[in-house]
Amino acid sequence: MNNKTSASDLQAQIDKIGPWWEDIDFGPGIKTGAGRNKKILWRDYLSASIRPDEFMGQSVLDMGCNAGGNLLELSKQFPSRLVGIDAQPQFLAQAQFVKAHLVWTARSINTSLPQPRDGPTMGVN
Repeated sequence: MNNKTSASDLQAQIDKIGPWWEDIDFGPGIKTGAGRNKKILWRDYLSASIRPDEFMGQSVLDMGCNAGGNLLELSKQFPSRLVGIDAQPQFLAQAQFVKAHLVWTARSINTSLPQPRDGPTMGVN
């Protein structure tokens, strides 16, 4: 959580850009609400199938990134670059919010893509 934002202000901002499809924890008592929790998914299911160094130094693309829950968990694997795209502007706004308010452990996170000529907006800056 950003030290300059109070817990109640942060929760109000989270609620304002909802509803959230993903359940993301921003600190004690501060969450996006009901939804799929990627932290539990990675801990209980995916970690058994993925080596601890599998993504280290790699570039990772998450197509349909939603609010960035998978990117957040993947950042703990120390990739060199994470890229998330989604066709839904609401999900991109949520991913931007997550990126701005949580600590990412990836060396650099570049989550922007150029606008397509036709079609929905894609990319998280």
